[in-house]
Order: sequence, then C-alpha cells, then structure tokens
Amino acid sequence: MTNPKLGVLIIHGIGSQEIDFAEPMIAKLRKKLTDPDAVEFQTVHWAPLLEEKSQSMWAKLTTRKLSWKPLRKYFINALGDATAYNNEMYDEVQDCIEDAMRGLRHKLNYGPFTPVVVVAHSLGGAMITDYIWDRQKNKDPIRDRYMPPIKGLLTIGCNIPVFALSHTPIETIDASDLWWLNIYDKDDILGYPLKPISESFDEAVGEDFQVNTGRWWSSWNPLCHNDYWTDSDVIKRLSKILNDLYLD
Repeated sequence: MTNPKLGVLIIHGIGSQEIDFAEPMIAKLRKKLTDPDAVEFQTVHWAPLLEEKSQSMWAKLTTRKLSWKPLRKYFINALGDATAYNNEMYDEVQDCIEDAMRGLRHKLNYGPFTPVVVVAHSLGGAMITDYIWDRQKNKDPIRDRYMPPIKGLLTIGCNIPVFALSHTPIETIDASDLWWLNIYDKDDILGYPLKPISESFDEAVGEDFQVNTGRWWSSWNPLCHNDYWTDSDVIKRLSKILNDLYLD
C-alpha cells in the first residue's frame, strides 16, 4: 500500500449539488498524476445544509406566474446560498469543512505533516478562505498539531470580490505558507480575478489565470460558471502543480 503523499480537499460552490459532484474532476486528475495512488481525495458537500430552504422558497415563488423560471431559480440558489452562508449558516458550513478535514486526515493515516491542497469553486472559495482565516486568527495548538497543513489553494470561478465589498479594509488570508492560484473565465459573471481588489489579495494570490471554459453553447456566456471542473486547462494546470511539488 502506497503511503499517501498528498491530500486534496474539494469544495463546491452555489446551487444544488450531488454528493459525487467532484468525481469527474478526480477521474481526469488521476489520469494526469504521476503517482495517483499517493493522493487521497475528500469532498466538502455542504449543499444539503441550505438546499431545503432554497427549495421551499422556490416552491412558494412558483405559485405565481413567472417568466424566465430557469434563470430565476439559478439566481435564487446563488443569492440565497450566499446570503444564508454569510448570516445564520456560517458556523454550520464551517463545521462541515472541519468534518471533511478530519475525514481527509483519516485517509492520510493521521499524518500531521502530509500537505493538503484545496480546490474551491465559486462560493466555496469564500468558505475555505474564511476557514483558513479563522484558523490563522484563532490559534488552537492542540488542533493545529494533529490536523494536516493546507499548503495550496486553487480557486475556480471565485466570487470573493462580491463579499469583499462589505469589509474595510479588504483583507484576506496570510498566504506566506501556501500557494494560491485563481482561475477565472472572462465570460463568467460569477468568477473574478482576485489580485486587483486590494494589496492584501495581490500579495496572497500568486496568479490570476484566465481560461475559456465550457463547450460551444456555454464557453461564451455565463453558463460557463459550472464548467471549470473538467476544463482541460484547469486540469492541466492543477495536475502539473501537484506533480511538480508533491509527486515527482
């Protein structure tokens, strides 16, 4: 049995998500990794925490005649998830991330020094940076001793700038001990570059990398937001980083 060299934590973004949401990305990554058996994957599936509320709201709204229902439902999910998270559901989502980290720690044979790389889509980018921020600001020596260290962060289709508007000054995590690559598509209205929004983000984010994600019907419009998971450029950049830093 190969001793794990790396853990990868994957967290989804807005909207309803199946429990196996990350399987397409994981399958493509495994084909590109030089030592796939040395990598353990763990997902953060937080959607069920908010799904019941959003479905209930949508059911009430659709008792009236509305046009553009698919688009309306998409925005209800997007804005509803973000609003709920930043208010009453913050602790529940953060607990969900912590539980996933414990699960990953188990897969890594409880190795406290095995590095972890996080892949976060959309709203998941805000959630995981909140998690890292809280760990950095509220040190827990006992917990930090047994939890594996987060050494890398890939944000895809990240909408942190939307939430940064409510903060003065606009600050983010201390990334001196980890790398941070942000990937966005210029046609994705929910995904943004991060370096320009403040000096703190400029220092923390190593690179804003633009891709053209999606198929012919989505690559030129906002529907591309959900296509990062299997985009060839995303898989290529991430697999190269994992191979170069941890596996070769």
